[in-house]
Amino acid sequence: MSVSLSVGLVVAILACLLVQCRPKGGLEVGVDKVGAIAFDPSTDDPAFRPCDEERIAEYYRVFPRYGEGLKTIRDQLRPALETLPGIPGENGYLTVRFIVNCEGAAGRYRILEVDPGYRPKSFPAPLRDFLLGQTRELQGWTPGRQEGEPSDSYYMLTFKIRDGRVVDLLP
Repeated sequence: MSVSLSVGLVVAILACLLVQCRPKGGLEVGVDKVGAIAFDPSTDDPAFRPCDEERIAEYYRVFPRYGEGLKTIRDQLRPALETLPGIPGENGYLTVRFIVNCEGAAGRYRILEVDPGYRPKSFPAPLRDFLLGQTRELQGWTPGRQEGEPSDSYYMLTFKIRDGRVVDLLP
């Protein structure tokens, strides 16, 4: 058997397996999924609920948005972010990940902090709490759509921090 025929056969078999193993709707979803945000009674608002806990999509699959998008978020957060006093030597990225439900409400906020080399770090609590608080104020999202219907989804905002000040906001 030639090498090209063997490679072609392997590709065909893998393609068939991928199509047959795909979950309904083609999206990997559910609370057992890596990165799922389970309810934590110690930090989460019990009034916030996803519409379908088993079908929370990633944002890049269903495209939830806030206003006209990242520009609206930047414009809304800019005045508050400009008040940060700065902390020399505090550099890296702080990501706030959360769920936007099918009704456009946001909740279940989680934080990931890394230094410029993407190694775990902890920013000072006042900075972390300030950025989380500003993110929580972003309410009234337009939910993403899955199969033509409003859908729950994860979303994240990443604050690029240099000397304790936010120098960029990434989706």
